[in-house]
Amino acid sequence: MILKELIASDLLSNYLKTSNATSNWIPCGKQVNTIDAFLFFNWKERLFFERLERKSVFISALLAHKNNDFEAVLFQLLAKNFGLKVNGEAFLAISQSIDFSIVRKVRANEHQFMALLFGQAGFLAEELQEAHHLSLKKEYAYLQHKFALQPLAKQ
Repeated sequence: MILKELIASDLLSNYLKTSNATSNWIPCGKQVNTIDAFLFFNWKERLFFERLERKSVFISALLAHKNNDFEAVLFQLLAKNFGLKVNGEAFLAISQSIDFSIVRKVRANEHQFMALLFGQAGFLAEELQEAHHLSLKKEYAYLQHKFALQPLAKQ
């Protein structure tokens, strides 16, 4: 079956240019400047507003789930953003696994707060003999019993 005759020559030419452009990081990178500036600017602006809308819908959902507790939502969003792109979802899951009332109670005590976060993340389940690890593990066991916490499964 010969497809060459069924495909427009300009489409085939563009395909060959982009598929053979191995020296460019983005295969069509040299063709971006051929797009009308007004169209390109409007496209980028639309992408900006769509991203902003996605984020606001996400934040609104978190607020609704937390009964408009702005401090609790801020804690979750900070945790997510500390994880950046790679670990953001994992950090969000850790922050969501802890009722914010518990965070309010232990946040003044750095050791307890650290034990709470590491414990919920599942990092204290390992059997290490290092003093700091054992101290955090003991503190987390106390917090786990006191607040009936369930750590996340370590992935």
